[in-house]
Amino acid sequence: MANITELEQRVQEIEKRAAEKKAELRTNNFYQENHKMSENKENRAFAEIAKAMLEKRAISITATLDHDTANGIGAINQIADLWDLIKQKEKLLDRISYFNGPNFETQIPVLEARPAVPTSYAETADKSGAVDTTAAVAVKKINPKTYFAILPITYEAAKQSFVGLEERIPGLLAESFRTAMCNLVFAGLFDDDNVASANVIETGDASAVALADLEALALRVLDTDSAEPVIVMNPAIYGTIAAADANGYDFLKEELVRNKTVEGIPVILSGKAPAFGTAEAGDIVVWAGDLKNYAMGVADQVSIEPMKKIGDSNTYFQAIAAFDGIVVQPKNVFGLSKKAGL
Repeated sequence: MANITELEQRVQEIEKRAAEKKAELRTNNFYQENHKMSENKENRAFAEIAKAMLEKRAISITATLDHDTANGIGAINQIADLWDLIKQKEKLLDRISYFNGPNFETQIPVLEARPAVPTSYAETADKSGAVDTTAAVAVKKINPKTYFAILPITYEAAKQSFVGLEERIPGLLAESFRTAMCNLVFAGLFDDDNVASANVIETGDASAVALADLEALALRVLDTDSAEPVIVMNPAIYGTIAAADANGYDFLKEELVRNKTVEGIPVILSGKAPAFGTAEAGDIVVWAGDLKNYAMGVADQVSIEPMKKIGDSNTYFQAIAAFDGIVVQPKNVFGLSKKAGL
Protein backbone atom coordinates (compact mmCIF):
# COMPACT_ATOMS: atom_id res chain seq x y z
CA MET A 1 0.00 0.00 0.00
CA ALA A 2 2.92 2.33 0.79
CA ASN A 3 4.28 1.88 -2.73
CA ILE A 4 0.90 2.67 -4.29
CA THR A 5 0.59 5.80 -2.15
CA GLU A 6 4.05 6.97 -3.20
CA LEU A 7 3.19 6.40 -6.85
CA GLU A 8 -0.03 8.36 -6.50
CA GLN A 9 1.88 11.25 -4.91
CA ARG A 10 4.45 11.21 -7.73
CA VAL A 11 1.67 11.18 -10.33
CA GLN A 12 0.06 14.19 -8.63
CA GLU A 13 3.39 16.04 -8.57
CA ILE A 14 3.97 15.30 -12.26
CA GLU A 15 0.46 16.48 -13.14
CA LYS A 16 1.00 19.67 -11.10
CA ARG A 17 4.30 20.39 -12.84
CA ALA A 18 2.75 19.72 -16.22
CA ALA A 19 -0.07 22.15 -15.49
CA GLU A 20 2.43 24.82 -14.37
CA LYS A 21 4.50 24.27 -17.51
CA LYS A 22 1.44 24.62 -19.73
CA ALA A 23 0.50 27.87 -17.99
CA GLU A 24 4.05 29.17 -18.41
CA LEU A 25 4.03 28.29 -22.11
CA ARG A 26 0.69 30.02 -22.61
CA THR A 27 2.05 33.16 -20.89
CA ASN A 28 5.22 33.13 -22.97
CA ASN A 29 3.30 32.64 -26.21
CA PHE A 30 0.96 35.49 -25.31
CA TYR A 31 3.91 37.77 -24.56
CA GLN A 32 5.74 36.81 -27.74
CA GLU A 33 2.68 37.38 -29.90
CA ASN A 34 1.98 40.76 -28.32
CA HIS A 35 5.64 41.73 -28.48
CA LYS A 36 5.71 40.77 -32.14
CA MET A 37 2.56 42.81 -32.82
CA SER A 38 4.07 45.79 -31.00
CA GLU A 39 7.27 45.55 -33.03
CA ASN A 40 5.24 45.33 -36.23
CA LYS A 41 3.30 48.46 -35.30
CA GLU A 42 6.44 50.41 -34.41
CA ASN A 43 8.30 49.33 -37.55
CA ARG A 44 5.42 49.85 -39.97
CA ALA A 45 5.85 53.62 -40.07
CA PHE A 46 9.59 53.33 -40.67
CA ALA A 47 8.95 50.73 -43.35
CA GLU A 48 6.63 53.23 -45.01
CA ILE A 49 9.47 55.76 -45.11
CA ALA A 50 11.90 53.24 -46.58
CA LYS A 51 9.31 52.25 -49.18
CA ALA A 52 8.75 55.90 -50.06
CA MET A 53 12.50 56.34 -50.44
CA LEU A 54 12.70 53.37 -52.79
CA GLU A 55 9.76 54.68 -54.81
CA LYS A 56 11.21 58.22 -54.71
CA ARG A 57 8.04 59.86 -53.49
CA ALA A 58 7.46 62.42 -50.75
CA ILE A 59 6.22 61.40 -47.33
CA SER A 60 5.05 63.30 -44.28
CA ILE A 61 5.36 61.76 -40.82
CA THR A 62 2.99 63.20 -38.27
CA ALA A 63 2.15 62.27 -34.71
CA THR A 64 -1.50 63.19 -35.19
CA LEU A 65 -2.30 60.14 -37.34
CA ASP A 66 -4.84 57.65 -36.04
CA HIS A 67 -3.17 54.65 -34.41
CA ASP A 68 -5.74 52.32 -35.94
CA THR A 69 -5.16 53.31 -39.54
CA ALA A 70 -2.84 51.34 -41.75
CA ASN A 71 -0.40 54.22 -42.31
CA GLY A 72 -0.67 55.81 -38.90
CA ILE A 73 0.26 52.94 -36.57
CA GLY A 74 3.38 53.77 -34.64
CA ALA A 75 3.61 57.34 -35.90
CA ILE A 76 3.34 58.91 -32.47
CA ASN A 77 6.06 56.64 -31.09
CA GLN A 78 8.12 57.35 -34.18
CA ILE A 79 8.14 61.12 -33.68
CA ALA A 80 8.78 60.73 -29.94
CA ASP A 81 11.65 58.34 -30.64
CA LEU A 82 13.16 60.82 -33.09
CA TRP A 83 13.28 63.66 -30.56
CA ASP A 84 14.45 61.25 -27.84
CA LEU A 85 17.37 60.28 -30.08
CA ILE A 86 18.19 63.95 -30.56
CA LYS A 87 18.31 64.50 -26.79
CA GLN A 88 20.23 61.34 -25.87
CA LYS A 89 23.73 62.54 -26.73
CA GLU A 90 23.38 66.09 -25.43
CA LYS A 91 22.95 66.70 -21.69
CA LEU A 92 21.73 70.22 -22.25
CA LEU A 93 18.94 69.20 -24.63
CA ASP A 94 17.72 66.63 -22.13
CA ARG A 95 17.17 69.32 -19.47
CA ILE A 96 15.21 71.99 -21.35
CA SER A 97 11.40 72.16 -21.57
CA TYR A 98 9.58 70.89 -24.66
CA PHE A 99 6.20 71.98 -25.97
CA ASN A 100 4.55 70.33 -28.96
CA GLY A 101 2.34 71.61 -31.75
CA PRO A 102 0.53 69.54 -34.40
CA ASN A 103 2.23 71.02 -37.47
CA PHE A 104 4.58 73.63 -38.90
CA GLU A 105 2.03 76.44 -38.91
CA THR A 106 0.78 76.21 -35.33
CA GLN A 107 1.77 78.71 -32.66
CA ILE A 108 2.83 76.77 -29.58
CA PRO A 109 1.83 78.25 -26.18
CA VAL A 110 4.54 78.14 -23.51
CA LEU A 111 4.30 77.80 -19.74
CA GLU A 112 6.71 79.11 -17.12
CA ALA A 113 9.16 76.43 -15.94
CA ARG A 114 7.05 75.91 -12.82
CA PRO A 115 3.85 77.37 -11.31
CA ALA A 116 3.96 80.07 -8.69
CA VAL A 117 4.61 79.03 -5.09
CA PRO A 118 1.27 78.20 -3.36
CA THR A 119 0.16 80.50 -0.54
CA SER A 120 -1.99 79.69 2.47
CA TYR A 121 -5.11 81.75 3.21
CA ALA A 122 -7.52 82.02 6.10
CA GLU A 123 -11.01 80.69 5.35
CA THR A 124 -12.59 84.14 5.04
CA ALA A 125 -9.61 85.91 3.44
CA ASP A 126 -9.54 87.31 -0.08
CA LYS A 127 -7.95 84.62 -2.28
CA SER A 128 -7.63 86.65 -5.48
CA GLY A 129 -3.85 86.66 -5.00
CA ALA A 130 -3.82 82.88 -5.51
CA VAL A 131 -4.31 83.27 -9.28
CA ASP A 132 -1.15 81.99 -10.94
CA THR A 133 0.05 84.63 -13.41
CA THR A 134 3.56 83.16 -13.46
CA ALA A 135 2.81 79.96 -15.37
CA ALA A 136 -0.29 81.12 -17.23
CA VAL A 137 -0.87 79.47 -20.59
CA ALA A 138 0.03 81.51 -23.67
CA VAL A 139 2.19 84.04 -21.81
CA LYS A 140 4.53 83.51 -24.75
CA LYS A 141 4.14 81.62 -27.99
CA ILE A 142 6.63 79.93 -30.27
CA ASN A 143 6.34 79.94 -34.04
CA PRO A 144 8.45 76.95 -35.15
CA LYS A 145 11.07 77.71 -37.78
CA THR A 146 11.70 75.30 -40.62
CA TYR A 147 15.00 73.40 -40.65
CA PHE A 148 16.28 71.31 -43.55
CA ALA A 149 18.58 68.30 -43.56
CA ILE A 150 19.75 66.53 -46.72
CA LEU A 151 20.14 62.74 -46.53
CA PRO A 152 21.89 61.26 -49.60
CA ILE A 153 20.83 57.63 -50.19
CA THR A 154 22.55 55.58 -52.86
CA TYR A 155 20.53 53.45 -55.24
CA GLU A 156 22.19 50.31 -53.88
CA ALA A 157 21.35 51.23 -50.26
CA ALA A 158 17.70 51.88 -51.07
CA LYS A 159 17.41 48.77 -53.24
CA GLN A 160 19.44 46.21 -51.34
CA SER A 161 19.46 47.34 -47.69
CA PHE A 162 15.73 47.81 -47.18
CA VAL A 163 15.60 46.62 -43.55
CA GLY A 164 18.87 48.23 -42.46
CA LEU A 165 17.83 51.50 -44.07
CA GLU A 166 14.59 51.83 -42.12
CA GLU A 167 16.45 51.13 -38.88
CA ARG A 168 18.97 53.88 -39.61
CA ILE A 169 16.46 56.58 -40.53
CA PRO A 170 15.76 57.84 -36.95
CA GLY A 171 19.47 58.02 -36.17
CA LEU A 172 20.25 59.84 -39.40
CA LEU A 173 17.55 62.41 -38.78
CA ALA A 174 18.57 62.82 -35.15
CA GLU A 175 22.18 63.50 -36.07
CA SER A 176 21.07 65.97 -38.71
CA PHE A 177 18.88 68.06 -36.44
CA ARG A 178 20.81 67.72 -33.14
CA THR A 179 23.50 70.24 -34.04
CA ALA A 180 20.96 72.79 -35.28
CA MET A 181 18.94 72.43 -32.09
CA CYS A 182 22.05 72.78 -29.89
CA ASN A 183 23.16 75.90 -31.74
CA LEU A 184 19.71 77.38 -31.24
CA VAL A 185 19.69 76.70 -27.49
CA PHE A 186 23.19 78.04 -26.86
CA ALA A 187 22.53 81.18 -28.89
CA GLY A 188 19.40 81.81 -26.79
CA LEU A 189 21.01 81.13 -23.42
CA PHE A 190 24.03 83.38 -23.99
CA ASP A 191 22.08 86.22 -25.59
CA ASP A 192 22.52 89.28 -23.36
CA ASP A 193 18.86 90.18 -23.83
CA ASN A 194 17.79 86.82 -22.36
CA VAL A 195 19.41 87.41 -18.97
CA ALA A 196 17.96 90.13 -16.76
CA SER A 197 20.52 92.91 -16.23
CA ALA A 198 20.09 92.58 -12.45
CA ASN A 199 21.22 88.94 -12.73
CA VAL A 200 24.49 89.64 -14.55
CA ILE A 201 27.71 89.53 -12.54
CA GLU A 202 30.83 91.06 -14.10
CA THR A 203 34.07 89.09 -13.89
CA GLY A 204 36.70 90.49 -11.58
CA ASP A 205 39.33 90.43 -14.32
CA ALA A 206 39.14 91.31 -18.00
CA SER A 207 41.52 88.50 -18.94
CA ALA A 208 39.83 85.37 -17.52
CA VAL A 209 37.06 83.89 -15.36
CA ALA A 210 38.30 83.21 -11.83
CA LEU A 211 37.11 80.84 -9.11
CA ALA A 212 35.84 83.85 -7.16
CA ASP A 213 33.58 84.70 -10.11
CA LEU A 214 32.13 81.18 -10.20
CA GLU A 215 31.60 81.26 -6.43
CA ALA A 216 29.67 84.53 -6.67
CA LEU A 217 27.56 83.18 -9.53
CA ALA A 218 26.79 79.89 -7.77
CA LEU A 219 25.79 81.59 -4.51
CA ARG A 220 23.56 83.97 -6.43
CA VAL A 221 21.76 81.04 -8.09
CA LEU A 222 21.47 79.12 -4.81
CA ASP A 223 19.80 82.18 -3.27
CA THR A 224 16.84 81.56 -5.61
CA ASP A 225 14.35 78.70 -5.69
CA SER A 226 15.72 77.13 -8.90
CA ALA A 227 14.82 73.44 -8.79
CA GLU A 228 17.67 71.99 -10.88
CA PRO A 229 20.23 74.72 -11.61
CA VAL A 230 23.29 74.12 -13.78
CA ILE A 231 26.29 76.17 -14.85
CA VAL A 232 27.23 76.16 -18.54
CA MET A 233 30.65 77.18 -19.81
CA ASN A 234 33.20 76.59 -22.54
CA PRO A 235 35.84 73.89 -21.82
CA ALA A 236 38.57 76.46 -22.49
CA ILE A 237 37.27 78.62 -19.64
CA TYR A 238 37.23 75.56 -17.38
CA GLY A 239 40.78 74.67 -18.43
CA THR A 240 42.04 78.16 -17.60
CA ILE A 241 40.41 78.02 -14.16
CA ALA A 242 41.78 74.53 -13.47
CA ALA A 243 45.32 75.61 -14.42
CA ALA A 244 45.29 78.90 -12.48
CA ASP A 245 46.15 79.41 -8.81
CA ALA A 246 43.24 78.84 -6.44
CA ASN A 247 43.90 82.09 -4.54
CA GLY A 248 42.18 80.91 -1.38
CA TYR A 249 39.49 78.91 -3.21
CA ASP A 250 41.26 75.54 -3.02
CA PHE A 251 38.09 73.82 -1.78
CA LEU A 252 36.14 75.12 -4.77
CA LYS A 253 38.84 74.21 -7.28
CA GLU A 254 38.98 70.65 -5.94
CA GLU A 255 35.19 70.35 -6.15
CA LEU A 256 35.17 71.69 -9.71
CA VAL A 257 37.95 69.42 -10.97
CA ARG A 258 36.80 66.27 -9.14
CA ASN A 259 33.02 66.53 -9.41
CA LYS A 260 32.41 69.10 -12.17
CA THR A 261 30.24 71.05 -9.73
CA VAL A 262 30.40 74.48 -8.07
CA GLU A 263 28.80 74.62 -4.61
CA GLY A 264 26.93 71.47 -5.62
CA ILE A 265 25.63 72.93 -8.91
CA PRO A 266 26.48 70.66 -11.89
CA VAL A 267 28.73 72.18 -14.56
CA ILE A 268 28.05 71.45 -18.24
CA LEU A 269 31.05 71.93 -20.52
CA SER A 270 30.40 72.52 -24.21
CA GLY A 271 32.38 73.95 -27.08
CA LYS A 272 29.18 75.63 -28.24
CA ALA A 273 29.36 78.00 -25.27
CA PRO A 274 31.29 81.21 -26.01
CA ALA A 275 35.05 81.29 -25.49
CA PHE A 276 36.36 84.02 -23.23
CA GLY A 277 39.03 85.15 -25.69
CA THR A 278 36.61 85.84 -28.53
CA ALA A 279 33.89 87.39 -26.36
CA GLU A 280 33.49 91.15 -26.23
CA ALA A 281 33.21 93.22 -23.07
CA GLY A 282 29.77 92.80 -21.53
CA ASP A 283 29.06 89.45 -23.25
CA ILE A 284 27.75 86.55 -21.17
CA VAL A 285 30.58 83.99 -20.92
CA VAL A 286 29.18 81.69 -18.21
CA TRP A 287 25.46 80.91 -17.91
CA ALA A 288 23.64 79.61 -14.82
CA GLY A 289 20.08 78.68 -13.95
CA ASP A 290 17.44 76.01 -14.40
CA LEU A 291 17.39 74.90 -18.04
CA LYS A 292 13.65 74.30 -17.75
CA ASN A 293 13.43 78.07 -18.28
CA TYR A 294 14.37 77.45 -21.90
CA ALA A 295 11.35 76.31 -23.89
CA MET A 296 11.67 74.45 -27.19
CA GLY A 297 8.58 74.36 -29.38
CA VAL A 298 8.55 71.32 -31.67
CA ALA A 299 6.07 70.60 -34.46
CA ASP A 300 4.95 66.97 -34.40
CA GLN A 301 5.56 66.61 -38.08
CA VAL A 302 8.58 65.67 -40.18
CA SER A 303 8.46 65.86 -43.96
CA ILE A 304 10.82 63.93 -46.25
CA GLU A 305 10.99 64.82 -49.95
CA PRO A 306 13.14 63.04 -52.57
CA MET A 307 15.25 64.99 -55.06
CA LYS A 308 17.37 63.84 -58.00
CA LYS A 309 20.37 65.29 -59.80
CA ILE A 310 21.15 64.73 -63.46
CA GLY A 311 23.96 62.21 -63.80
CA ASP A 312 23.81 61.21 -60.14
CA SER A 313 22.44 57.83 -59.07
CA ASN A 314 21.93 59.03 -55.50
CA THR A 315 18.55 60.14 -54.25
CA TYR A 316 18.76 63.14 -51.93
CA PHE A 317 16.04 63.15 -49.32
CA GLN A 318 15.30 66.56 -47.90
CA ALA A 319 14.09 66.11 -44.33
CA ILE A 320 12.17 69.08 -42.97
CA ALA A 321 11.45 69.63 -39.27
CA ALA A 322 10.16 72.70 -37.46
CA PHE A 323 11.22 73.96 -34.05
CA ASP A 324 12.30 77.10 -32.25
CA GLY A 325 13.08 78.09 -28.68
CA ILE A 326 12.92 80.99 -26.24
CA VAL A 327 14.02 81.82 -22.70
CA VAL A 328 10.70 82.06 -20.89
CA GLN A 329 11.71 84.15 -17.87
CA PRO A 330 15.01 86.08 -18.16
CA LYS A 331 14.62 87.08 -14.50
CA ASN A 332 15.18 83.44 -13.48
CA VAL A 333 18.56 82.94 -15.17
CA PHE A 334 22.01 84.35 -14.39
CA GLY A 335 25.30 85.02 -16.10
CA LEU A 336 28.92 86.11 -15.79
CA SER A 337 29.80 88.90 -18.21
CA LYS A 338 33.27 89.72 -19.46
CA LYS A 339 34.75 92.77 -17.78
CA ALA A 340 35.87 95.58 -20.00
CA GLY A 341 39.65 95.98 -20.35
CA LEU A 342 41.51 99.11 -19.39
